[in-house]
Amino acid sequence: MAKSNSCCCETNHKVSQDLSCSGRSLRQLACGEQCTIVNVPSDSYLASLGFRINKTVTVMAKGILNGPILCCIDGRNIALGQEVAQRIQVEY
Repeated sequence: MAKSNSCCCETNHKVSQDLSCSGRSLRQLACGEQCTIVNVPSDSYLASLGFRINKTVTVMAKGILNGPILCCIDGRNIALGQEVAQRIQVEY
């Protein structure tokens, strides 16, 4: 099991828990979870942002009322819409 000790921007508290996100979409991850991308739509825009297979991504914050999801990938914070995040598959 992986451990995460990152800070969630939305609640500003430390997240430290056992993580297992096999077969899930990026949208389903909780704030602070870190997983590896296993499937991403063939979209050149997503690829240019760093969303590629085998990349590690961390959910930093989730907007309320279906707002954007803030992700950290390659040391950069990227906000994605809920619909886009749903199409990105991740696993531990």
